[in-house]
Amino acid sequence: MEFTVSQTTISEHLAQIKTILPPKPSYPILSNVLMKAKDQQLILTTFDSSLGLTTSFPVSIEEEGSICVNGKLLVGLINKLNATELTFKLETTEDFEEDENPLILIVQAENSIYRLQGIESNQYPELPILETLLSVTLPSHSLLSALIPVLRSYATDETKQILRGVHFLFSSSKLELISTDGHRLSMSKLSLDDLAGIDEIESEGITIPGDTCQQLVKLLRGFKEDVEQPSQSPQEDECGTRSAPQSESVQGEDEPSPTIDNNFSEPVCSTVKISWDNKQVQFELGAHQMMISRLLQGTYPNAHQLLPSEYPNSINFQVLEMKRAINRLNILNPKKNVLVLECSAQRQQIKLYWLSSDHHQGIENIPAVVERDLTIAFNSKYFHDAVLALPGNELKFEAIDPDQASRLVSLEPDCSAFVLLMPVKVDQFPQVPTVNKEPSLPPNQTKDKELAKVN
Repeated sequence: MEFTVSQTTISEHLAQIKTILPPKPSYPILSNVLMKAKDQQLILTTFDSSLGLTTSFPVSIEEEGSICVNGKLLVGLINKLNATELTFKLETTEDFEEDENPLILIVQAENSIYRLQGIESNQYPELPILETLLSVTLPSHSLLSALIPVLRSYATDETKQILRGVHFLFSSSKLELISTDGHRLSMSKLSLDDLAGIDEIESEGITIPGDTCQQLVKLLRGFKEDVEQPSQSPQEDECGTRSAPQSESVQGEDEPSPTIDNNFSEPVCSTVKISWDNKQVQFELGAHQMMISRLLQGTYPNAHQLLPSEYPNSINFQVLEMKRAINRLNILNPKKNVLVLECSAQRQQIKLYWLSSDHHQGIENIPAVVERDLTIAFNSKYFHDAVLALPGNELKFEAIDPDQASRLVSLEPDCSAFVLLMPVKVDQFPQVPTVNKEPSLPPNQTKDKELAKVN
C-alpha cells in the first residue's frame, strides 16, 4: 500500500473517526482504525461494537492495500505533522513469519518520518449488514432542525434503556421525533408530504440511541460545532444515588448553546438516507459517509397520551432576555434547582427568582406578552434546557395551572417543536419585592400600546 494525501484532508476525516473510537474497547482490535486504499479512495472505518462509521475521500494511490493502525496514535501524529502533503507506505518486518504483527505503516512528511506498527486488516470485524430494509431519504437541513430540539431530554440512566434514545415515529405525512427521561418530554415534527415512497412506511417507530443522534448531528455539521450531551436528571448521578440537579455553569450571557443553535451553516450534504431493520439503523450522508448503529429494543411510551388537550395560559417572551436573566441568577445561586416564574398580565412581564431561603437572592424582570396572571415553579435545569433547545428568537410558554404539565413552544414557521415540563409543586410562594420600573415591551407590542394611550 502506498498513497499520498493532503494533511488537512486526512486530518478532517480522522476528526470524525476519532469520536467513535472507544476509550475502553471490549476487544483490543477496536482501538484501531481500518485503512483501505482502493480505487483512488482512502476508506477509514471505526467500530465500537454498537456504533460504526465509514468515511472515504480521494487520494493519489501508487499501490492499493489495507492495514489496521492504533487510532489514538494515528490521529495524534497526523494532527501534529506540519506538512502540506503526507505519504503513507506499508511494509513488512524482516521477521515476517515470527512477528505477531509484522506490518509497519510509514508516515512521511517533508522533514519527518514515522513508523507505526500495524495489524492485518482481516482481523478487523465487519460492520453489521441490515436485513429486511426499510428506508427514507430526508433533506439534511430539515432533519437537523427536527433533531436538535430533542437532544437534551433523553435519559442517561442505564436502567432506563428504552428512554436512552430518540424515538423516530414515521407516518405517511410526517416524522415525529420524541425524547423523554421521565421528567420532561421533547417532541418535534417534520413534514413528509413532498417525499415519494413514504406511504409504504407505516411502523411502530424505531428508537435510536441518543449518542448516535449526537454523532449524526456532528457529522452533518462537519464537526465545526460541538454537540452537548444531555445533563443527568435528579436520581441519575454516576453512583446511582439521589441528588438534586445542578444548574449549568455560568456562560457568557450571549453565548449560544452548541447543541441547539439552529442558526448553523448548511449541512455537509444535501440529503440523508435512513435505512433500518429490527436491530440496526444506517445513515448514508451523501456518497462518502455511512454510519451504522444498533437500535434500542423495547416499547417506547405513548407520548401523545401525556399531552394536555389545551392550555388556557399563554405567555410569549424573547429567548435572549430569558437566557440572560437565568445566567445572571446563576451567578448568585449556581446550585439552586427551583426557578419561580411570576407572570403578570397587568405589568406584561415575567419575574424570575430562586425558591431559596439563602441570604443571596436575585430578582429578574423581563418583558413578556401575558394573557393571565400565573405563578409557577420549575426545575431550573429543565426549564433552562428547554429554552436553549428550541429554535427562534421568541418562545411561547403555555400552562394550565401551577400543578399541571406546561410546555415551551417554538414559534419558528418552519419548525414544529416543543418541550413539555412538569412544574415543581410549591405550597406557598414567597413574597418578593416588585421592581418599580415598567419594562419595555417587545417590539411588536410597543406600537399597540402607544395607540391605546392616544385613544
